[in-house]
Amino acid sequence: MKQSPPAIKISGAAVSGARVLKESGCETYTLDSRLILAFALRTDKLHLLKNPEQTLAEEQYREFMSLISERAAGRPLKYITGECEFCSLDFYVDGSVLIPRPETELLVSLAAERIGDKKITILEIGTGSGCVAVSVLKRCANARFSACDISGPALETAKKNAARHGVSGRIEFFVNDVFDRKNDFARERGFGMIISNPPYIKTGDINGLPETVRLYEPHISLDGGVDGLKFYRRIAEIGRAALQPGDGMFLEIGCDQADAVNKILTEQNFTGVKIHKDLSGLDRAVVCEKAGSN
Repeated sequence: MKQSPPAIKISGAAVSGARVLKESGCETYTLDSRLILAFALRTDKLHLLKNPEQTLAEEQYREFMSLISERAAGRPLKYITGECEFCSLDFYVDGSVLIPRPETELLVSLAAERIGDKKITILEIGTGSGCVAVSVLKRCANARFSACDISGPALETAKKNAARHGVSGRIEFFVNDVFDRKNDFARERGFGMIISNPPYIKTGDINGLPETVRLYEPHISLDGGVDGLKFYRRIAEIGRAALQPGDGMFLEIGCDQADAVNKILTEQNFTGVKIHKDLSGLDRAVVCEKAGSN
């Protein structure tokens, strides 16, 4: 008589998953195993801790170990679970968008401080997951956003996040290639602020990125051209056309790009350029204003 395989408990599954991840070189193997197990069981970490003796169904264990294999191969945890925390909010993410980074929260804080309770419409160039726009809207009740991206799938992800956080009524998403100069959307619509975390990695540096980034995150959201600055040049042109004197522009930058971006902005009639550092002490955001004349 064929015997049934031994029952797999939550505690045992977590250990098995952690072992596989440890052998793959994953540094956070214990935490990742628990988070993936919670995802596979459609529950949370607290449930796992309170119910270590709970038995997994065979299909649950198979799904869990399949996901563990994906993580062991290098797929980012946040793409596996579809969840990422940013500005204390939970966002849905998938392979159509970059995984939000903690350092980008600086951009949100700076913009939200400037906006306060003003009634203002903000243009976001390259919205990706929508995490910046949504986070600003959660802090600024009278703000509105027009958020564009060249990627239709990315915009679908952003729409999900806007709906998740109840701000869909204050944000318009639209597909746009900012390098299509036939499309003068910025001048036609008019905005009171521009915010962007554009691609800023040099094309030649893409292959040197960690595999978890290079193999899984969209290159279109990383590649900033030969010198990493092509988007800043175009955004500065758009800002000069779209903004009024005194209107602000908020940009994330690479940690070694402050001087170059400052020069680009100054040449396009922006003034009061200030560089802000992230929590690691690295240059991370540029804030400037449209000068008094074109």
